[in-house]
Amino acid sequence: MTNSWFDDDTADPGDPPSPASRPSPLMSTREVAELFQRADRTIRWWRRRGLLPEPVPVGRAVFYRRADIEAMIGQVLPPASNE
Repeated sequence: MTNSWFDDDTADPGDPPSPASRPSPLMSTREVAELFQRADRTIRWWRRRGLLPEPVPVGRAVFYRRADIEAMIGQVLPPASNE
């Protein structure tokens, strides 16, 4: 007997995505580097220069709020044309 509580097949298509499938609200330095297609050390340099949003320290690790990074990108990129 299977427990439908764990079965993926029982998920309703209208249900919100599970927490595991949603992107984390925090991004690591490496994830930010991959997003910008730059080296980790470039992201650390940008952070020291104040070019990135305020990081969120978690212990010794540094993370960035995904919403802050996305907002920063929205400010830098020109609006899409409706051609």
